[in-house]
Amino acid sequence: MQVYDSESATVIVYPEKKIVYHEIHKYISDQEFRTVLSIGADNFIKFNCTKWLANDRNISSTYVEDIGWYVEHWESRIINAGWKYWAVVMPEMVTVQMFVSKFINKYKSMGIHVRAFSDVDKAMTWLEER
Repeated sequence: MQVYDSESATVIVYPEKKIVYHEIHKYISDQEFRTVLSIGADNFIKFNCTKWLANDRNISSTYVEDIGWYVEHWESRIINAGWKYWAVVMPEMVTVQMFVSKFINKYKSMGIHVRAFSDVDKAMTWLEER
């Protein structure tokens, strides 16, 4: 079920699989990225999801200034709602890969099962098997 769609991003919820999926298509502003994460979190909670698939292959900015917002308004919401699994399709830009890797390590240390992928179909399969 598609819950958000723009030229820059899409958010889809698979209630039967307990998965929220977001895909970044091209450059996205920090405000729209917040919108994508907020809509995803709202639906994660609404449908009692436990898995998130982030297709961030085309993300081109790290939004470092937004880290506090992520922690307070996205991360805490989905962790409290029962987040267990995160599959992330890694960004193509090396600088953004390094930024995402910090979050991968953080979430792993918090007990969330995290795996990085280069292929969205393999990422989805991994989540579906959980």
